[in-house]
Amino acid sequence: MVTYTDVIWWAIVTITTVGYGDIYPETGVGRLLAAILMFVGIGIIGTFTSAISAYFASRRRAMEEDHVLDIVNSIKKIDKLTEEDHQLIQAYLKKKME
Repeated sequence: MVTYTDVIWWAIVTITTVGYGDIYPETGVGRLLAAILMFVGIGIIGTFTSAISAYFASRRRAMEEDHVLDIVNSIKKIDKLTEEDHQLIQAYLKKKME
């Protein structure tokens, strides 16, 4: 006999893509609902992980853009740079070219 708590357990295990196999649907309608639930679970997990990845990628891109803007602003003020500033910029650019 399948109880309500068995169904909840099965739904949670299936939607989280764990799928222990201890409880599974036996009817055609149950299997259809299970397939839909599995696709929804995979979609939710995929959406969540891609959102996290996109967040970190955008943060990195923003940091790189800020760094480039700092260099551009420094180049605009090149006539006011000291010899040490010139050497630091040259060293940085050489390192990036390697």
